Amino acid sequence: MDRLGPERSDRLAVYGGAAESHRRKEPHYYVGFIGVNPSAQGKGYARLLLDEAHHMSDADASSTGIGLDTNTPKNVEIYEHFGYKVIASSEVGPVPLWSKFRAK
Repeated sequence: MDRLGPERSDRLAVYGGAAESHRRKEPHYYVGFIGVNPSAQGKGYARLLLDEAHHMSDADASSTGIGLDTNTPKNVEIYEHFGYKVIASSEVGPVPLWSKFRAK
């Protein structure tokens, strides 16, 4: 966090707190960060990553599904394609936050 500087560290902490407040209380998997290099987008890499997370959650009897967050409007629709639904949204300063969940 020291590399970010105090202002960015504070914003990241506020964002993380907002995301945490949206999370379901039941046992579930959570995808913290996912990203695909822009030059590789549209080639199915996100599907491979999410499919692996889905398999892990599905194999775990205690898991109720998978949660994730995004602050990118176009990703809201992309994640819906993979079965995620918005469970909460808010704004952290000027940054939108959508929390999504995909039930088993």
